[in-house]
Amino acid sequence: MNTNELDKLTSLILSFHNAKRHANKLIKDDDPKSRGLKSSFARMESILQTMGFEILDYTGSKYNEGMNIDVLDTLYAPLPHAIISEVLEPSIIYQGKLINKSKVIKTLPKEICKEDIKVDSKILPTNNAESKNTSMRYFKKPLSKKLKMKTKKLR
Repeated sequence: MNTNELDKLTSLILSFHNAKRHANKLIKDDDPKSRGLKSSFARMESILQTMGFEILDYTGSKYNEGMNIDVLDTLYAPLPHAIISEVLEPSIIYQGKLINKSKVIKTLPKEICKEDIKVDSKILPTNNAESKNTSMRYFKKPLSKKLKMKTKKLR
């Protein structure tokens, strides 16, 4: 397979993953109408596997520093360990070679954050009793303008 064909197939796989990710957000597990859509996604994944592609979606996986992924944003939440909370682009492997590096959003335990963090446009210090009272909220560091644009393009 030449480079041009591989690039087109990679783009198709990323679009497939994006459609599946959005469909999973909209579909309820117990909805009988969604069975056809789920089986269509499963068939497409099966076809890609027979062609030599492997799609790695790390959503919900434990995060560690040695992973071969691009972290686009970091969230903070009351968790026991760091996780990958969302995969914007999966890792794609073709015949054993990585052809697309995963782009993810990770979530760290809020105790790890050393700087002040922004919660609902209000700055809270991380070691403050007030921040402990908001333990069910997600904490997010402010993004740079360049990173915001990159994230919007990926979604």
